[in-house]
Amino acid sequence: MCCWAKLQSAGWVFPTAVLSLNVFFANCRPAEPFLTTYLIGPYKNISEEVVK
Repeated sequence: MCCWAKLQSAGWVFPTAVLSLNVFFANCRPAEPFLTTYLIGPYKNISEEVVK
């Protein structure tokens, strides 16, 4: 509990870290459309039912 109070009293560091993590995770995009095409294609030859 004392660590949380120290983080909140750090001034600009805590809000900046939270904002940076939020932006980082918001920009993470899954590779699913490309991965699905790859797995269904002739390279792996997995059926579409198994992939989805």
